[in-house]
Amino acid sequence: MTTNYPVVFEQEESGAISGYVPGLPLYVAADTRAQAERAMRGLLEAYFAEHGGRAPRATTRIKVARVEQGDTTRVVLVGTGALLGQRRSAAKAAAARANGAKGGRPRIATAAGARRTTRQRRSASNRTRRS
Repeated sequence: MTTNYPVVFEQEESGAISGYVPGLPLYVAADTRAQAERAMRGLLEAYFAEHGGRAPRATTRIKVARVEQGDTTRVVLVGTGALLGQRRSAAKAAAARANGAKGGRPRIATAAGARRTTRQRRSASNRTRRS
């Protein structure tokens, strides 16, 4: 199982780089960002090895403050996905185009061999639930 933990690195006034993991008792400090990242990887590996390889559930949620300044200042909290936008691999985009050229999703064959549309399947499903 994969669990993602946010790691925050900050440059201190002294020039040192510090890093921590919200929700875990982990903190590192180093002279460079690369050293801080190496130290954090090592610390995380040691922490999880000490705890039997079981990772505690990640409970931290990250939002980014998007500040728009004009006549007034507007602050909007957005998720990190909003910053990255929607991305597709070239293979997925090509498959979606090819599927669209074929008329969309393939219809599911029924036992009698007739094909039903998604709307027909949903309608039949709703009738079954109401009964």
